[in-house]
Amino acid sequence: MVGSFRCSIDAKGRLYVPESFLRVLQIASHDEIGLSFSRFEDCIVGCGLDFAPHLILSKAIRTPIDDEGRVALPADWVRKLGITEIAILRGMGRTFQVWEPATLEQHEAETMKRLQEKRRQN
Repeated sequence: MVGSFRCSIDAKGRLYVPESFLRVLQIASHDEIGLSFSRFEDCIVGCGLDFAPHLILSKAIRTPIDDEGRVALPADWVRKLGITEIAILRGMGRTFQVWEPATLEQHEAETMKRLQEKRRQN
């Protein structure tokens, strides 16, 4: 999975997943995916069940992909991350991340700053 997408979340907490991601997930998972919190960042990680080692298994859940290409996000996870009506999905190869937009923007700015500092040191 590659690219970043701005995706809506409906009133029931279901996330609309881009079709390009769905094709990869449905082939790997037979219409069900795994979700967990990221080990390193303030986001949710999702993947096909065949790639579960990337999830924190003790905190992971399985969730179906519905007929309209949506997955239900746990309400307490959404609240904890501050996600409201829009989330950013970032493709990470065989996994994807779900971010609150402002948090992702801050994360990317901090990452760029660290990279620039590292370049100056070399």
